Amino acid sequence: MSDAAIQDTGGLEGPSTSWATAGVLLRQARVSAGVHVDALAAALKVPAYKIEALEDDRLDVFPDVVFVRALASSICRTLKVEASPVLDLLPQGQPARLPADRGINTAFKDVHAGKKASVSSIGGGAARVGFRQS
Repeated sequence: MSDAAIQDTGGLEGPSTSWATAGVLLRQARVSAGVHVDALAAALKVPAYKIEALEDDRLDVFPDVVFVRALASSICRTLKVEASPVLDLLPQGQPARLPADRGINTAFKDVHAGKKASVSSIGGGAARVGFRQS
């Protein structure tokens, strides 16, 4: 195989990695390490279907991009392969933004406003704090 046909994937090499997706790279790494999906799922404490979905590039199964990237990174770390080639192929998360009408110094509504704390004694001197409407 020529050097031009192999993209630098940090140890993740296959027949043609120039078109490979993140899922393909993860599957290649898992198979070459000889690790079964169920064993990897047990090691990472995630359901096996999530690893299979990631390997099949079905990102719609996941709640958000942050979870996808974290799972991919954990898989790479467990399999002892470089994560950057995989993460480069996954979508980037958008940074959280404050609503335009709320700045960083905007006061927030206190949910306990108008309530007074009361302390009562229970059995062996343990205290319980409760809230009552004033």
